[in-house]
This record gives sequence, C-alpha cells and structure tokens, in this order.
Amino acid sequence: MAEAFLRYETARAQVETLRDDILPDAKESLELTIAGYRNGEISILQVLAARQTYSENSLAYIQAWTEVRKVVTEIDGLLLTGALNPAELGTALQGSGLRQQGLLNQVRESSPQSVLPAAIQAGASGP
Repeated sequence: MAEAFLRYETARAQVETLRDDILPDAKESLELTIAGYRNGEISILQVLAARQTYSENSLAYIQAWTEVRKVVTEIDGLLLTGALNPAELGTALQGSGLRQQGLLNQVRESSPQSVLPAAIQAGASGP
C-alpha cells in the first residue's frame, strides 16, 4: 500500500507540474513560434520543433494522468475488505456466501414481513 501511495504522489506531482508549468509554456512558445513564422522571422523547422516539443509534453501529461488513474484503481483494490491479507479475503468471501444463503433460507421459511426490518414493517402496516 505504501509503495502504491508513493507512486500515486509521484504521478500526481508530475501531472500538476506538466499541467501548471510545462504545458502552458510549451503552448505559448508554439504560438510565438507560429507568429514569428507568419512574420517571416522564423523558419518552418523551428515551428516543427516547437510543435514536437508541445506534442511530447502533451503525451507526457496524458501518460502521467493515466498512471495516476491506474494507481488510484490499485489503491481502491487494496482497500477492499481483506485485501491486505489474502486469507482474510477468502474467509470474508466464504462468510458472505454463507450469510446470503442463511438469509435466503430465512425468507423461504418465513413470511416476508418477519424478515423486514422493524422500521419497514411499521411503514407497511401503517395507514
């Protein structure tokens, strides 16, 4: 869990840096380069280099954001019942199945009203 959280923090910091600092600067540089090209001050090779830089930074942002989402999903999985101890997970799943079977048997053997919680029973017998 600690390793996953460390990866999350690293990827999140990278997303923030790319989003807040690097991408805006790369976009501004590209726009200025295109304007310079239109005025005849800059060559097409410089425009292509600026576009490549902006595209690479955009791709890095997408990859970092994807890593954040992957790690969040991994952390969510680790937080599931018993996920930190596989033996507990198996026991929890088995116990869940037994509880469900017990409730199903109880419903089959009794009237539906006797299985419902008291608050629902009171509402059902009301006016």
